[in-house]
Amino acid sequence: MLNKLEKEILNIIQQNFPISSNPYQILAKKLKITESKALEIIKKLIQKKIIRKIGPVFEPKKIGYQTTLIAMKIPPEKLKKVVELVNSFPQVTHNYGRNHIYNLWFTLNFTSRKELNKILNKIKEKTKIKEIYNLPALNFFKIKVNFKL
Repeated sequence: MLNKLEKEILNIIQQNFPISSNPYQILAKKLKITESKALEIIKKLIQKKIIRKIGPVFEPKKIGYQTTLIAMKIPPEKLKKVVELVNSFPQVTHNYGRNHIYNLWFTLNFTSRKELNKILNKIKEKTKIKEIYNLPALNFFKIKVNFKL
């Protein structure tokens, strides 16, 4: 269960994270606590896996990128290693497993077809998995999800 202060922190950081060289100091001031207390709570929420990541979300097209969805069929015994490899590419924004024949899906940002092909070829080469499907979006839907706690 989350306490009141944890909920307040989560509400602020998911909607109005302070853009500053000292964001946690600003966050702490809003909550009338010390910066070290704010950081302590956030670290605890990360350890509990309530917070997975704190970072910006960009609109890829507005900054010169294209994006695509990739699906792969990975033997279960290779899945962990393949996920680690996929995660090593900074162009991968997130990935998720599925209970399906194609059990690994991830999104990939790229600046050119050449860059996209280079990344996919590296993944094929390093994993020895040839079944990689590039599924570019035909329509783009941006869904904003904020949890009011």
